[in-house]
Amino acid sequence: MTSIRTVAATLVALATTGAALALPATPAYAADPVLHTAAGLSVRDIDGGTLQSATAPVGWTAGAEVAGEVATTATPAALRSGYVITTTGTRTVAGSTGARSTVAEARVELRGRVPLTLRGLTVGCAPGGRSFVTVEQLLVGDVDRTAAAQEAAGTTIPLPATAGAYDDDATVTLEAVTTVGTVRTTTGLRIRNGDNYEVRDLALGQVTCTDLAQPTREPHRVAGVQVVGADGVRLVEPAPVITGPGAATATADEVRALGARSRATGVSATTAVDGSVDVEVDAFAQLPAEDALAEYRPSALRVNHLHLHVTPAGASTVTFADSVNALFADGRWLNHQDGYIYSKVDEDGEVLLEVRVNERIEHADGTTTVNALHYVDHTGSWPEVILGQVVVGVDDGPGTGPEPEPQPEQPVVPAGTWHGYGVRATGSVELGAAPLATLRTPAGALDTLADGTGQVAATGLRTAVATTGASSTVGRLDLFPGTDAAVRLTDLRTVVTAAGAVVSSGGGTVLGHPVAAGRITPGTSYRLAGTSTTVVLGATSTDGAGLPVVHGLLLTSPDELATTVSAASVTVGRIAAAATSVTATAARTSYGAGAVLRVRVGGATTGTVRATEKGRVLASGTVRAGVATVRLPRRLGAGTHRLEVGFTPSAGAAPSRSTVVVRVAKARPRLVVSGSGPRLRVRVAGLPVRPAGLVLRTSSGGRPVVTRVATGTTRVVLRGLPRGTHRVRVLLPATADTARAAAVVRVRVR
Repeated sequence: MTSIRTVAATLVALATTGAALALPATPAYAADPVLHTAAGLSVRDIDGGTLQSATAPVGWTAGAEVAGEVATTATPAALRSGYVITTTGTRTVAGSTGARSTVAEARVELRGRVPLTLRGLTVGCAPGGRSFVTVEQLLVGDVDRTAAAQEAAGTTIPLPATAGAYDDDATVTLEAVTTVGTVRTTTGLRIRNGDNYEVRDLALGQVTCTDLAQPTREPHRVAGVQVVGADGVRLVEPAPVITGPGAATATADEVRALGARSRATGVSATTAVDGSVDVEVDAFAQLPAEDALAEYRPSALRVNHLHLHVTPAGASTVTFADSVNALFADGRWLNHQDGYIYSKVDEDGEVLLEVRVNERIEHADGTTTVNALHYVDHTGSWPEVILGQVVVGVDDGPGTGPEPEPQPEQPVVPAGTWHGYGVRATGSVELGAAPLATLRTPAGALDTLADGTGQVAATGLRTAVATTGASSTVGRLDLFPGTDAAVRLTDLRTVVTAAGAVVSSGGGTVLGHPVAAGRITPGTSYRLAGTSTTVVLGATSTDGAGLPVVHGLLLTSPDELATTVSAASVTVGRIAAAATSVTATAARTSYGAGAVLRVRVGGATTGTVRATEKGRVLASGTVRAGVATVRLPRRLGAGTHRLEVGFTPSAGAAPSRSTVVVRVAKARPRLVVSGSGPRLRVRVAGLPVRPAGLVLRTSSGGRPVVTRVATGTTRVVLRGLPRGTHRVRVLLPATADTARAAAVVRVRVR
């Protein structure tokens, strides 16, 4: 038996051994030094000669990206039989942010070795030392070793020699990295064969990047996408950008990093004459690998359908069109609401990761930088990402637009006045209570309300006040966006009725804490650590005259913000229960059928109705949407019944009652008689309840036969009848609830 000895094929991440395969010089780059290069396949022979020059070679010196492509390569003609070295789909590109080489598929069969098949190879590098290699599939012979190839550095994969072949040393290395001076070379797949074979050295997917100071970029006013490495190297230059004032539009179908797995699509930036700005990013992904599970790993960042809007006054809002799949980071779908900040800390409290939505950074020169989304990995493992950046406060020229109109002054409400309002702010931010509703002006509405600086803003404000109840609703509330004190809530609502006060919301965030949609427990409190800033949801107090006050939200910050903000607020006294009404109708029915009451109520939509007769409850039903169906007992006796129908509301309204007349006719049974001779079978039909009894009388005289009917059917034997034909009359007597029924049958006795 031939012994087959395996040769270790070491997959080394960031290995620092071996020299790079030099790319051939090209006349296009002879005048200036080539800084970043990329190539597909190159092969050297046992003497160091070239069997296959680098395929699709590109080199970048300055200016726009350069790209190369080779559809297929065949086995070098100089090789003897026993070798197969082919590739398909080789693409290369080099530019200011690095270089990248991709090979769709490669087949390598070296004489004396099992074949190797590689699919989906991507190699990239960036100036500053960052590089990566990904492999979709690696087959060694017939064995799939993809999982091993995607593991951490130092993974070893056996590469057997074929049976009977001469076996000397050979190695296969993935992500082999060498550095010479300021030039760093990364090779996706490298094979160094033994000294006794024609092929000595094979490189597949090779890129080089030169460490150099990146040129100073021109300041921009608006940028779509930026990606920066931990070393400060710009992996993705800000793009697309708008630098000047006035109306302009810049778009990019794709923005990608050559030296990192970072890619954005559908990016646009638009500035208007009035100074407003809109930035949209349809999709962005920064993935740790290119396998099927890469997008769900903790190090993955995915953003879908992001939109940043900045008003002429500088207020900013961030929204996501896809509410389900908006923002994925740290292995989870994060709360993606405007002003949200996510932080991941270790056991010592050190911040490892931050994701900020609608970040605002104020500068000493008076400008403010707005970042729609800012992803920062403080460990340095993954690049920093900024999506949607706008610099506010720069000189936008004559097209800045008019100053925002000041909010109208609101009247001062004396203590003891019943009222409700949407939002009020005092202190460093001043907003009068609005929209205001009182008993004199029972309703108020505003589509938008803002302080003009972007610190306090609300939409969809509605208030109503009456002696029977009061309510205040804020469709969307944004407080101090881009700060640790940021608040965002939707559908914040306070409703006060005779049953009490209820505060609810559609959910959001308060001081970085998520708030679930639904009813809010009164007095739910949040505090910003180390500050005087607190937020209470469902806050209660009294005004100067002792009237109860309910705030949907109450923010106080006496030191840091020097502001108090209240929202969805209601101040009322004792609420009178709202009047209700109830009516009922009933169709004529018969005994045993069971009467049905159709009930309608007014002044309330939910509750319970009960039908009573002389104080005895006959039946009840539940009111939904102002209607109910009540089924009366089937044994409600024949005759006319005057019932009282009482309605008890669920909450906040007064009960009501009315009467209804129910007419129940007697039941009309039928007798069905069958049998032969003196044996008869009598069935009572058409009677939904058990009959009381039967009387049978024969024409021959004698005592009548009386029998009870237990189940609606009975069997009777007429004893003592002489021979001959007899006329038998069967009678069901009338009762208070059933009519009389009779039947005649002839029987013959032999």
